[in-house]
Amino acid sequence: MNKSAIILLCAVAATATTYAQDEKDLNKTIVVEKEFVPVETKAVKPIAQPKEAPVTTEKVQLRFSDWALPAQFEPQAVVQSPIAYPDESLAKFRRRGYVDLAMGNYLNIVGSAGYRIIDKEKTSLGIWLQHNSTSADLLDDYANDKGETFSDPEKQNVIDDRLGVDFNSKLRRGIIDASIGYHFSKFNYFAAIDNATDDDKEKQGVNDFRMALGWRSLDDASTRYRLGAEFNYFGFDYGKLKSKNIDGLSEIDFRLKAAISQTFGDRSYAGVDAAFQLVGLDDIALESPELDSETFGMVSLTPNYEKRSDNMRLRIGARVDISFNNGATFRIAPDVKFDYAFNDVVSLAVDATGGNTINTVHNIFARNRYMEPSLRLPTTYTLIDATAAVRLGLIKGFSISPFVGFAATRHSIVPTMPFSPTSGQISYADIDLNGLKIGLQLGYRYGSLVDFSAKYAFTPQSEDSGYAADDNRAEHNLDATVNVRPISKLNIGIGYRLRALRTVSSVNNAADGSKDYSSKLLSNISNINLSASYQINDLISVFCQANNLLNREYELYDGIPAQKFNILGGVGLTF
Repeated sequence: MNKSAIILLCAVAATATTYAQDEKDLNKTIVVEKEFVPVETKAVKPIAQPKEAPVTTEKVQLRFSDWALPAQFEPQAVVQSPIAYPDESLAKFRRRGYVDLAMGNYLNIVGSAGYRIIDKEKTSLGIWLQHNSTSADLLDDYANDKGETFSDPEKQNVIDDRLGVDFNSKLRRGIIDASIGYHFSKFNYFAAIDNATDDDKEKQGVNDFRMALGWRSLDDASTRYRLGAEFNYFGFDYGKLKSKNIDGLSEIDFRLKAAISQTFGDRSYAGVDAAFQLVGLDDIALESPELDSETFGMVSLTPNYEKRSDNMRLRIGARVDISFNNGATFRIAPDVKFDYAFNDVVSLAVDATGGNTINTVHNIFARNRYMEPSLRLPTTYTLIDATAAVRLGLIKGFSISPFVGFAATRHSIVPTMPFSPTSGQISYADIDLNGLKIGLQLGYRYGSLVDFSAKYAFTPQSEDSGYAADDNRAEHNLDATVNVRPISKLNIGIGYRLRALRTVSSVNNAADGSKDYSSKLLSNISNINLSASYQINDLISVFCQANNLLNREYELYDGIPAQKFNILGGVGLTF
């Protein structure tokens, strides 16, 4: 897109990060992933309401994009979403569909559209799609800074498309939810040092298919229950070392979930949660042909007791995991949560959870597409992950929440130094991690005009220890946003993200079964982001988002550079 056109659009919309503020806010967001390929996230805020619509409209929740990437995101620009009015007399105010398009430098393009085919008070059927792509020249500056040479540098090329259908219906005895989705991705391992052969230049392809069905009781039932089933297929086109002659890993992930809770006494509840997961992998390891196919899984049971009052909520439970073909057969972990409000000013929150997590390939890929495509990932066992926080509301609109936490895990999945400096692929290793986190969360809101939030966490790291909040393994983690609505149609704001002292480890298995560790620090992430959105009328909005304003150079992972200053400008339409 012409740079002057983008700048003009930003001048119209202003620049700054925005978030929905109150029940009049917009709820569908365009966000930028940590590698700056924009995606649309699940709508979770109340639906926006046109000023001329009667106050009897009902707030609903969208389901167009329930299947969005669970990745880390930069501050986001807000655009409008469809609006549902169940009362047929309000049909002229109905908003059932949306179309959004945004473009920017690095040829970043994001497009999304959705339409609610059935739009009734108790039944909805929606279809949605998303497109994300980029063609970014990142390697020349990166290679010069690192003193490396790329004989034939490639651009970062990504095409990522999603299509989904969601259904929800409230019946006399319960609520049914169903969804189906398809995700296609095509990209290159652009950071490979030497892309000299045709095989090296072959683009990786991913096919990802998901469907889910659920049934749950009504919220006011004395006996509450839920049942659900989910199926996910994920497959790479080719495998390790980027050879198109080596089949890529494929994965089938099947899950069943059930829960029941019975009310007894005065606001007391007893119940049990149950889950079954079965995972099947093909072509998981080149070095071990006997392991080319594997099936494993687990059954989880969590009996629990819950007690509530006007100022207290207590849940006491224990999670029991029974695994097969998947490490230790029997494991147990706590499932405890306690919230207590002493008064309107001071409250306390404590939780301690744990259990097994099967690290599926499709979940790892969702946060890092450059993962090595032939990995068999071990299951992570969290002995305990505990947090205690105090919330203080000493001044109207202002809150401060210091917190402290501790986690002990076995076989945590962490990214490592590349297995080959020429691959452009990131491998993962399992490390037993014990770590502490200490932090502070601040919040301030002045009506609908100003909204400020900030969260800092100190998580000390070493080669083989630390609290791993995400793949960065940073010691200093800070996210802050300031959002301002000077007029009802304009949202502006600023966001800052810091990830400092990022540790990446290398793990070598010794002959005696022990592990040797080495580590290094990656460059800090210190990004300022600005964005804005302006609602021209009930149908049209414009938005602009600028990321990495300081034009900092840093790595997403070891050897994988990120985009520097980048900007998006776009238009949203609801109908």
